[in-house]
Amino acid sequence: VDKYKVKYRGVGTDTWSVVSDSLTETTTTVSGLTPSAPYDFIVKAHNSVGWGPYSEEGGPFVFGASSGGGGVPTSPVGLSGGSVTSSSVSLSWSAGSGELPDRYKVKYRPVGVSDSVWEVGTDTITGSSYVVSGLSEGEQYVFIVKAHGSGGWGPYSPPTPPVQLGSATSGSSTPAPPSQPSASASTSGVHLSWSAPDSFGSPIDVYKVKYRFAYGSDEDGWTSYSDKISGTSVDISDLLPDREYVFIVKAHNSVGWGGYSVESASVRTLSSQEGSGGSVPSAPSVSSAVVTDSHSVHLSWSAPTSDSDRYKVKYRLSVSGGEDSTLEGWETFSDTLTSTEADVTDLLPSSSYVFIVKAHNANGWGPYSSTSSVVSTPAASVGEASVPFAPAAPSGGAVGASSVQLSWSAPASGGSDIDRYKVKYRTTYGD
Repeated sequence: VDKYKVKYRGVGTDTWSVVSDSLTETTTTVSGLTPSAPYDFIVKAHNSVGWGPYSEEGGPFVFGASSGGGGVPTSPVGLSGGSVTSSSVSLSWSAGSGELPDRYKVKYRPVGVSDSVWEVGTDTITGSSYVVSGLSEGEQYVFIVKAHGSGGWGPYSPPTPPVQLGSATSGSSTPAPPSQPSASASTSGVHLSWSAPDSFGSPIDVYKVKYRFAYGSDEDGWTSYSDKISGTSVDISDLLPDREYVFIVKAHNSVGWGGYSVESASVRTLSSQEGSGGSVPSAPSVSSAVVTDSHSVHLSWSAPTSDSDRYKVKYRLSVSGGEDSTLEGWETFSDTLTSTEADVTDLLPSSSYVFIVKAHNANGWGPYSSTSSVVSTPAASVGEASVPFAPAAPSGGAVGASSVQLSWSAPASGGSDIDRYKVKYRTTYGD
């Protein structure tokens, strides 16, 4: 064996992030994880013949939250981009609360690229500013930063708004990313429009549009609609009815493709009943989310302005302990709620959550509400029953042309009898 590859993901999510594929030892330190969030890990080995299979999942492991104590700083605040050139961005920020950091770490990625593809700028910054260089001309980037103290690394800051790089010369280069596209539903699909970006010396000839499901659908990948769109708007057909989508767009000129835009706001396609003249409910408004114990939150919301017969509630772990607009990683609590409040149960202790809700009537589902404020469950008390631990990695038995028999060992119950299990599947790790 000449090297190892390690990946991790948040429990309940489908996206694996690569720690490294060039590790030469059998131990490594994984940083940049969200405090109080549970994670799974996998590892595989390489030799002169190639990569072997991944290990069984290790975990879940939950890492302590930072409140600025124990020598672990909180997230830096006020991260922003200042001076911008065709290949660099000047960043500045302020220390959070707790111990004064001894150094900082900056990461960045192009807009429109997966959250698992962050590039490390450096982890040895001793001041509260840094110039990130070696970036691609005309691209759009976002940045994050975290602080280190005597107790280790704290959590990352929320990402900056997208920062647009300029052109190196007055000559031609790839176009800048278009503006955030605007999406509206029609009976035939979605009408998408955007503003033309700076072409940087060479006229834009075509645009490319991609889309995906919003809010934690099982299919999280981007689908290309067309890369031959000549104007700044397009009618996208062949979408599923009564589903929520988001869209991105990029521009092309004689030099090549520019970067993708920021994702559009989510838009719900019309149901067949709406196409016949009916209307779905408007979005509810989450009025409160109150923690009741280490595993439960009491959620309440206002009814929409039109009639509704039931509600659907989703929740997810908060990415950074603060409000954010990520559309992935949502779990459904229930879609059969008939009142405007619910006790959301089976949550993890010592974890931060956000919630959304939407309403249904005879014409279909309406749009989701805005994300609730972040609430954090307390630690479980001694002797208190909790949600079960994770089962051991399942093993495959009989395999058919379209089926696999699975089995697993029952985990520790957390003090209350296990009544059922949930199984998910996906294609392998995306190498």
